[in-house]
Amino acid sequence: MQRLRVVCVVVLRQLSLVHAISQPTIQKVVQAVRARDVITVGGILSESVWHTPALNWTFTPKLSLQMYIQPLISVGTYTAIKELARPRSYEFLTYGSGVSTIRKGNNEYVIDPDPTGPAQPFSIADPDFNFKSLRGSAVLRWEYLPGSTIYFVWTQLRTDESDPGTFRFGRNVSQLFRSQPDNIFLIKLRFWTNP
Repeated sequence: MQRLRVVCVVVLRQLSLVHAISQPTIQKVVQAVRARDVITVGGILSESVWHTPALNWTFTPKLSLQMYIQPLISVGTYTAIKELARPRSYEFLTYGSGVSTIRKGNNEYVIDPDPTGPAQPFSIADPDFNFKSLRGSAVLRWEYLPGSTIYFVWTQLRTDESDPGTFRFGRNVSQLFRSQPDNIFLIKLRFWTNP
């Protein structure tokens, strides 16, 4: 009678929490009504959490299972949105200070660089983000004949981008698990023949 030997190895590769502030960050190029391109920039407060645990399980020398998951939550909030004062300089005109105004609307900022002057108000999309992703894979490997192997693979991906700019770990994880998954199933057969 042959005994089944189970070996389980859990590898915790990385648990990271990043809290960063950078200033300024180029956001996007917007065509303004002022008949010139405007490059808006701003500081960003970002928070990210990711982790990649893996599980390798060897049932027999011919049968093994490898699994891993890779969750990621990354949230960014832009502050002090501004534009360059003039080309080839590091001087800025910060919206909302001086005579300019900035108003946050529904998924956009409405900016008026000079409320009493000739420049028309323009809008830019709200650059804040909340990206959540969960990737997972499982691979069952079976060597059914010497040199011949069959692989059964399952991969799942979930993403969600709701609630931009706000980091709440419990809510973000809950939203991620409620998101619609993309599942991929593969079977790979490798057959060795002796010529």
